[in-house]
Amino acid sequence: MLLLSMLLCEALYSQTLTFYYFDKPAVISANFNTGQVSEEPGFDKVLITAANVATFKRSSPPNLVAVYTKLNNTASPLRKSADRLTTISNTIITNINFNLVNDNTGLTANVAEANQFFCRSYDASTALQVAWPCATNSGSDGSVRFGENAAGRNDFESVVIHEISHTQTLSDAQGFNSRYDKGTNYVRIAYGGDAGHYINELQADQQLPMDEAFGNFWGGVHDPVWRTATIAKFTSNREYLLGSHSLLSGTADMWTAPHSVLVSGVVPAIQPGQAFPFFSANGYTLTLISDNLTTGGSRYEARMYRFCDIPGKYVFNSEMLTELYLHLFHK
Repeated sequence: MLLLSMLLCEALYSQTLTFYYFDKPAVISANFNTGQVSEEPGFDKVLITAANVATFKRSSPPNLVAVYTKLNNTASPLRKSADRLTTISNTIITNINFNLVNDNTGLTANVAEANQFFCRSYDASTALQVAWPCATNSGSDGSVRFGENAAGRNDFESVVIHEISHTQTLSDAQGFNSRYDKGTNYVRIAYGGDAGHYINELQADQQLPMDEAFGNFWGGVHDPVWRTATIAKFTSNREYLLGSHSLLSGTADMWTAPHSVLVSGVVPAIQPGQAFPFFSANGYTLTLISDNLTTGGSRYEARMYRFCDIPGKYVFNSEMLTELYLHLFHK
């Protein structure tokens, strides 16, 4: 019934999709003749229009071009799924800006967090900071941001749907979706001392896990393979992650519940090319962003909990459990 209602309202609540391409100033100048200084240090940008789209497709990285082409084809499955989501904001959001960056040679290093436009991820294989997919909204505009590296993922269509979902979630007066938000690129308290939100991480409140779970859910509706793989994670013996600089670590009934220790020790030195220190263990890379964590002095610990050991009032602090509920309800 939910999907039927969205389909009926699709035409009424249709939103404009606007595309900007970001690249090094010399590249923008050489290919497009005119561009403008962008919000991301070291990059210029150009609005993609009917007059320059052929140039964009000819001179830009292939994964970005492929996503652009699909989103501009109203008959493509990706565009149809995107259009269904534009009913959620109930006409408050009228335009989505897609910001596509060529990050093949990395984003500019050593940029203060407050000056970063794209959300960043460290690619250990190339030692580069690349643009991790993220989304926000402000006023009547949504903003989706990602780079060529991320756009090459096999499941990237579902990632795009996930991010579009975030643009439709109405923000509070400060422009964020949670009372615990702080900063433009990282959710400092809700995500804890680390910069991520693993699907099985216990976060500070239930609002952000719900937002992420809805994004994953819509990605699964778009791609049944994504949905099947996601549900498979729930049926595994996966444990739930909680770090010592997360809000729930201050609640004794949660922090002291039966657990195993993933990492524990003094915060390591910042590695070359990184903005923050990080721990790596058992497939997790925990980037430590808290202002209260200093290298060589502060201690950090991450614990893992079995589902049956998590106090019931905290189970929906994980996006995994919220998403599972949505999938089961939809089915």
